[in-house]
Amino acid sequence: VEGPFSGRMMTHSTFEDGKVLAASDFVRRVVELEFVLVIESDLPDSGQNWNAESIRPWIGQFRPGIEIVDYRYADFTTVGGHALIADNAIHGVSILGTAEDQKWKSVDLVAHAVTLYVNDVVTATGSGANVLGSPLNVMAWLANHLQSRGRRLLAGDMVTTGTACDVYYAHAGDRITADFGRLGAVSTSFS
Repeated sequence: VEGPFSGRMMTHSTFEDGKVLAASDFVRRVVELEFVLVIESDLPDSGQNWNAESIRPWIGQFRPGIEIVDYRYADFTTVGGHALIADNAIHGVSILGTAEDQKWKSVDLVAHAVTLYVNDVVTATGSGANVLGSPLNVMAWLANHLQSRGRRLLAGDMVTTGTACDVYYAHAGDRITADFGRLGAVSTSFS
C-alpha cells in the first residue's frame, strides 16, 4: 500500500489480557505487538493539522496490545490497499493489557522497546520507532485522516498504532506474550 490505512476495532473481537483463542477460528493467526492509546477527551472540531506534539495532550491512557491479523488471501501483499481496507484492515482480534494512565507520559515512545515471546522464547523485538516513526505520529495521522472525512477522535476511542516488531504466524498451542517493559505486558494463547 502507498501509506497508512485504518480499520475498526469491534467489541465482539476485543478481549482482555489472558484470552484463550481457538486456533480453528482463524484462517491465519498473524501476531502483531501494538501500542494502544486511548483518547481522554474529544478532539476539538478545529480543522487544525495534527502532529505528534499537538495530539499528545488528548491521549489519556496507554494499553499494551496484541492484534491478531486474519486474512483469506493467498498473499495479502498482492491484493492492493482497497481490498485490505474493505476487509477491515485484515483485523481479526485485539487483546488488551491493563490500562496505564500516567507512566507512559514520561516514556520516550519512539525508543521504547517491545519484546514478543512465544512459548517463553524471545521471537522478535522492536520499538515504537517502527510505527510511522512514533506511535504519536500514528495518532496524528488518524486524527487528520478522520478530520478530512468530517469525523474526529472522541473520548474513549482506542487506537492500535500498528505492529512495533516483526510479525509471528501463530499455531495451535502457542502462548504469546507482548512485553512492553515498564509499561506492562499482555498475553494470549491458542488452543
